[in-house]
Amino acid sequence: MSLLTVKNLSQTFIDKTLYEDANFVLNKEDHMGGNRAKRSW
Repeated sequence: MSLLTVKNLSQTFIDKTLYEDANFVLNKEDHMGGNRAKRSW
């Protein structure tokens, strides 16, 4: 079972197409996100 299903997603910025008709599925065991590196300040 999917938590999130995206179909036919498109994104434009001014006159440039960044992506068109993108599809993806996010399942419970999948991970999304950016850099998880720990920072030492």
